[in-house]
Amino acid sequence: MFSGATTRLYQELLYRRPGTGAAGELTVTWFGTTCELISDGETALLVDPFLTRTTGLLALATDRRALRPDPSQYEHWVAPHRAPIAAMPVSHTHFDHILDAGVVGARTGATLLGSASSVVVGRSLGLPDAQLRVAEPGVPQRHGAFTVTFLPSKHSAGGQPTGDVVDPVPIPARFRQLRQGGTFSVLIEHPAGSLLCHNSAGYLPGSLTGRAAVTVFLSAASPPANLDAYLRETVDAVGAGRVFLVHWDDFTRPLHRPLRPIPVMVNLPGFVAELRRLRPGLAVHTLPIGEPQIVVD
Repeated sequence: MFSGATTRLYQELLYRRPGTGAAGELTVTWFGTTCELISDGETALLVDPFLTRTTGLLALATDRRALRPDPSQYEHWVAPHRAPIAAMPVSHTHFDHILDAGVVGARTGATLLGSASSVVVGRSLGLPDAQLRVAEPGVPQRHGAFTVTFLPSKHSAGGQPTGDVVDPVPIPARFRQLRQGGTFSVLIEHPAGSLLCHNSAGYLPGSLTGRAAVTVFLSAASPPANLDAYLRETVDAVGAGRVFLVHWDDFTRPLHRPLRPIPVMVNLPGFVAELRRLRPGLAVHTLPIGEPQIVVD
């Protein structure tokens, strides 16, 4: 698993407030990386649909590993929740945020929402045009009781491929074919509470000004050197009092295996220690895999 210090920290921060399944109860189920199933029992959103983990960071980075979705991962992890998934908001088009969109869309009829690059990749993954929609930044979209708004952001300093995806991508794909395609924070508003999915650890100054969320899902992968500015432009900007750390776990490790941080890209104890120093009143949590949790009061 992790080092002893990381294991203890993960357990110390682990959030436990299981959902009851009651209608109208807002729950979030985390499937590692930034894949977040947000449901009120009547409508659900699957943010950054990524379930199929590849093996080996080196093989991935050197493009020796083919990337193809494995439908059994959806069946094992998401299907048992029986959430009526209406939409799949995609923060950007790196493989670890979109690879399983075709499988999820085929099983549920959900619409993929994101950049023009997301639409190209979604089509390459087999989704019909009726299930593909380019999200206009700042313009809210309704899905049941949810309002989803894409807000411009920046990717982290990590070395994944940049640029747009313009041409169809052959599946199985290679790592460098699934380029960034622009990056967004996704604001999800609901009568029960508002959430911000900030799924890459960069930021665009002022982009979130005037927005509000009680809870932020905050990427810990390759955070900027100035962590205070990162928090100011994300957590502080929306007035959140609670943070759930995402994108800290190794996305090349199958979901059924114990979590561990991404090698080189994440120092979880160091990141949390700095968070606590800079924002001592902020509630900071980790999440269990595959278990619905009530994350707003």
